[in-house]
This record gives sequence, structure tokens and C-alpha cells, in this order.
Amino acid sequence: MLIKTIKHLTKKCTTVIEKHRFIIEVVSIVFIAGILFWFAQAYDAFEQLVELSRKYEEWELDEFFTLLMISAVALIAIITRNASYLRAEMQRRMLVEEEIKRLAFYDGLTGLPNRGLCLNRLEHTLAHATRGNTMAVVMFIDLDDFKKVNDSLGHDGGDELLKQASERLSNELRTGDTLARIAGDEFVIILESVFSISDISALAERLIDKISQPFIIQKQEAYVGISVGIAIFPNDGESSQQLMKNADTAMYYAKHSGKNTFKFFSVALNKESEQKQKIARQLRKAIARNEFTLYFQPVVNVTTGAIKGAEALLRWNSFKLGNIEPSVFIPIAEEIGIITSIGEWVLFEVCKQNKRWQDLGYTTITVSVNISAKELSLRGFAKLVERTLAVTNLEAKYLGLELTETAIKKDPELSIQQLEYLSGLGVVIALDDFGKGYSSMSYLRKLQLSRIKIDRSFIQRIPHNREDTIVTNAIVTLANNLGLKITAEGIETKEQYEFIRTTLTDSAQGFYFSRAVSAEEFALLLQKGVLPPSH
Repeated sequence: MLIKTIKHLTKKCTTVIEKHRFIIEVVSIVFIAGILFWFAQAYDAFEQLVELSRKYEEWELDEFFTLLMISAVALIAIITRNASYLRAEMQRRMLVEEEIKRLAFYDGLTGLPNRGLCLNRLEHTLAHATRGNTMAVVMFIDLDDFKKVNDSLGHDGGDELLKQASERLSNELRTGDTLARIAGDEFVIILESVFSISDISALAERLIDKISQPFIIQKQEAYVGISVGIAIFPNDGESSQQLMKNADTAMYYAKHSGKNTFKFFSVALNKESEQKQKIARQLRKAIARNEFTLYFQPVVNVTTGAIKGAEALLRWNSFKLGNIEPSVFIPIAEEIGIITSIGEWVLFEVCKQNKRWQDLGYTTITVSVNISAKELSLRGFAKLVERTLAVTNLEAKYLGLELTETAIKKDPELSIQQLEYLSGLGVVIALDDFGKGYSSMSYLRKLQLSRIKIDRSFIQRIPHNREDTIVTNAIVTLANNLGLKITAEGIETKEQYEFIRTTLTDSAQGFYFSRAVSAEEFALLLQKGVLPPSH
């Protein structure tokens, strides 16, 4: 701060000195010109020159003075032209400086302040808020589903949407507020002289409503939403960097709370964010450190209790963080983009482990793997499965892939193509959590499914809940009519097991039979062959 002050004072002093020097030079020139004029008048210089010209006619002084006057006129013309040129050059340089300033501090697409100017204005806003003992607000905004618009309408369509969105946001702000575009589809709003939380909430709701309206891009309607994170000075941070970071954290939680909403920053959110960052850092090293383990939950024949397969479940025992639940680390792995690497590791280890069991004589076991939406959206996923089967020398019919309706919806066309290819290889395709999605029936006609798994939410309340019992029976009847096999998951009580045995369901899994166990413990279960109820 001291260095900035010294630089500012030095610059100000230099400007003052240059201004005074110019004034002194002008005064000096006028003073000298006045002395010369007084001298000429006092000694009647012009008359003396005329007399001298008459006396010495051979000197041709009249021609000399004519040349002198013409030269003076020419000099005046040159000076005038030079002054005009200097003015034009100064104007050109000013325009160049303005363009450089625009390129340095403004976004080229939307014309909004960029990140650098945004931070500069935030510093001024915080200084003003400190002096006036008032609130200042940072709103971090991210467009929801912007990538879909870019993919469907191209980058030109995406650029047009960004320009229209920035106009809509600007129209909702006051004159003194700042809207900046700091990255691709990320914007920041800086508000000063805010008096209540309700005012901030009302503005956030208006912004969400305006952006939710359809955009007309290339004569087509396009829809996006916004997730808004809000940090307030001074409670949520006293520096511009801290406020930006906290507003970004709040935006992250708004996006993961269903999108198209807003969240205020809080200490609890910050702690959770820091914990997620710790998990993410360790998660990136988990495969290299051999921290992942596979557990296997048996799938049994409903009639005989014989083990006919298993579902592979991933476990993570971090060297630094200890045991982390899959419900915690799997979403983080998807967010940071390493779920496909983890999925590839799981696929290989499952195939390798099942081949080991086959070498021990257990040749009828099918082991299933859960597939994420990101894995299924990879164009080379089907080929990856095929290569893994070849490398591990496992027949395709002993590998099952379990996927949810959500995973299919991300790219239905590609998903169906890859599942058809895998089904053709003989891989068992199962639709997990069946009955949970509102449009599951439509996929039964399109997908090459071998099996459905009834969602555990229906199993939990049967046979006592009449509605769930009716729905479960309907699902079983539908699946059988379509020639699909059925697994009931989440069997925990004898009553649930007895009810499932009365249906056409062929297999079941759940704590009633066994919890998920390690590969070594599962081998011991295979030795028994039949699982009597554990209760």
C-alpha cells in the first residue's frame, strides 16, 4: 500500500512540474518578444533599415526583406501545419490507448469488465464500504446447461447466448453496480450500498427468472438457468480474493442443489468444501497407492438359495483420511473427472477376480459392475469392455453391467448403440433401480436388457404396504412378459424374502443373505454353495 501511495505521489508531482515548466516557457517567450518589440520601437529600427537601404542601394536590402517576410509566412504555415499534425497524432494515440485499455480490461465478446477490472472495482467497492460501514455483495454466477447449447447450436450460438444473457443480467442492475464476465460462462456481480438480505434475495430471484426465459438463437429456442453463489462483506470475508472464493463455493453448492437457484455462503459450506477438496486430492492418488478394494454381495437363486452371482462394490480406505463411504467419494470422482479411470480399474479387477474363481471350479458365477453416466458416454467404452474380457480371458456371459436410467439419458443414442454391441458379445445388461424413474418403461423397448433390478425402495415396505406390493407385482409381471429376468435387491427380512418367493422373481440380494464381503470371504461363501438366511 505504501509503494502504491509513493508511486501515485511521484506521478502527481511529475505532472505538476511539467505543467509549471510549460507555463514558464510560454511566459519567457512572450517576455523576450516584448523586449525585442520595445527595442525596435525605441530605436526606430524600421526607419533605420529604410535609410540604410537608400544609402546602400547595391545591397538590395528590399529583396532581402521580401525574402525574409516570405520565409516568415512559410514558417508560420509550417508551424500551423505541424501543430495540426501533432493534434491528429495525439488523438490517434489516445484512441490506441483507449483500445489497449479496452482489450486489457474488457471482455471482447460481451463488452463487460473482465476479471482484472472486476477485481479492481471490487477493491474500490470494499474501500468505500469500509469507510461508510456498509455491506458489499459479490454474486458469483454460472450458467446451467450451457454446454448443451454449445453442442447443439455450435460456438457461434453459444456466443450469442452469452451476449443475450449478459444484457438480461445488466438490465436488472443499478447504475453503480458492476457486472463482469470472468471466464467462459461465469459472471460476477458486485453490489454496493446494500441494506438488507431480502434485497439480495429478491435480486437473485429476478436474475434467475430472467435467465430462465427462452433465448432465441439462430431462430431456435434455447434454455439455460443460472446457479448463484452470494458472499457478503465483511461477514464472509474482508478481502476481494476471499469474497470471490466464498461466493464461488456458494455457487458450487447452488449448482449441486438442483441448479437454477441461489445459495448464501456460510461457514458450514466452507468446511464441507474444504473437506471435499481434501478428499479430491487424495482420490487422485488412490489407484497409484493401491487404496481401492472390491467387495462382493452375493446374488442368490430365490428358490434354492444357491449363489448365482455377485454385485461388485467399491471401497476406499485412504492412507490419510481413513475409510470413505462410496456415497461421498463417487460423486467427487465424477466431478473431478477421474470416475472413468476408477471404473476402468474396477472393470479389470472384477474380470480378473471372477476368472480366478472360475479356475477354482466356480464356473457359473456372473459378477456385475455399476456403470456411471460418464463411462457410458465414452465412445470407446464398449471396446474397452471387449478388450478387458480378452485380456482377462473371461467369457462375456460372466460379466454383468448395471446402469441406471440417468446414465442412459445423458446420451441415449450413443448409450443404446454401445449396449447393443455389448449385448451382442454376451455381456449381461441390467437396468438398476427399476421403477424409480418416471419413464423407465420407454427404455425397456429400446435397450438390449437381460435383467432388471427392482428398486429397494419398493422392497423395504412389502408386504405390509399395499401400494408397494401392487407396484412390485406389476413390475414382475411386466418384466416376465418382456422376457426379462428379475433381481429383487434390498431383501432384509424373512417376510420380504417369503413374499419375493411367491412372485416370478428369479434372484435376490440383500443383508438377509449376506453383506458385501471381501474376495477371500466370498470364496468361502462359494464353498458353501447355498446361502441359508443369516437371520
